Amino acid sequence: MADMLGNALSALTSYQRALATTSHNIANADTEGYSRQRVDFATRVPQQMGDLSIGSGVTLSDVRRVYDEFAGQQLRSASGAFSQLDNYYQLASQLDNTLSDSELGLSAALSDFYDSVQNLANDPASLSARQLLLSEAESLSGRFSQFASQLDTLDTDINNRIQASVNDINDLAGQVAKINSSIAEAQGKFGSVPGDLLDQRDQALLKLNELVNISTVEQDDGSVNVFIGNGQSLVLGEKSNSLHTVRSAFEADRLEVSTSTSETGIISDVINGGSLGASLSFRDGLLSDTRNELGRIASAVASSLNDQNAAGLDLYGQRGSAIFAQPAPTAIAATTNDGDATIAASLNDVSALDGRNIAMRFDGTNWQFNDAGTGQSLSNWTGSGTTADPFVIDG
Repeated sequence: MADMLGNALSALTSYQRALATTSHNIANADTEGYSRQRVDFATRVPQQMGDLSIGSGVTLSDVRRVYDEFAGQQLRSASGAFSQLDNYYQLASQLDNTLSDSELGLSAALSDFYDSVQNLANDPASLSARQLLLSEAESLSGRFSQFASQLDTLDTDINNRIQASVNDINDLAGQVAKINSSIAEAQGKFGSVPGDLLDQRDQALLKLNELVNISTVEQDDGSVNVFIGNGQSLVLGEKSNSLHTVRSAFEADRLEVSTSTSETGIISDVINGGSLGASLSFRDGLLSDTRNELGRIASAVASSLNDQNAAGLDLYGQRGSAIFAQPAPTAIAATTNDGDATIAASLNDVSALDGRNIAMRFDGTNWQFNDAGTGQSLSNWTGSGTTADPFVIDG
């Protein structure tokens, strides 16, 4: 009778705990990131009676969460890719709307200007046609200035996105490190980890991957290490390493992502994926290329119109003067420079411009030229860099 009652009691106790797990599942049906938990049963250690082993009932062997690691990894990868593409699409749409508007876009502005040029060509002696051309030239110049201002505004928006992403990454990294500590403690004390802690950490990693592409390595104590970029550590066990935003060495109004509070730890060029990767790739790619191409178009229009106007005569028989003012290219010294060299730049051949920025470096002996966007070494330059024999590259 005692054995029978003991077996019944073990069953009641075990199934009571199983029902508690079921109620826990129901209570968290709408909890984001929650994984359903299931109970595993096992027979209790039997009682030995002589040569016989008498069963002593049932016990709970484990409470496991129903979780597919492969599906979790796929979800994390897909959500990160979606976040990257969605953020990039939002920024690209803003840029497209700025330049392609049927009434206020670049094509409309150039079309109106060239219509006035054609009107003047049809009737060169018309004062109204001349005045219209000057008016449209002023309008075109203002439109280019407006485009530049809108691109600067977009740059500011990207800075805000980068700062917000870095703050969120640091918060989530701190959460993962804290959960790692709880998991390692549970693993050490009880030999198993509560599924709720694993769910919380997986949810934090999912949100983290939506901000930046991460890789994880699980440790023996159940904690995970998190890495970004080319292996820069974001979380190591119970410790999180903060990211920072620092000013670019070449453009003070541009934020870069760094592992330290100085330019020495900048990792912007190796960060990819997520909304942060999208912001950086858009700014350093499409936005930078658009700004450079806009400048190249402006330079080509101004140079060709000025040259053409100078080939003709005004109403007083004088050579035509420049219609557009052409500012010189900007040579920006890096804040990390320790030399005292000064560099000035000027346009030599507008037709040779290709819209890219050039990075010049002096290693103490030789000058090096690189594509500022890709880092590719350039060899299509001439000159020695003196006033009498200046460097000439890409116009």
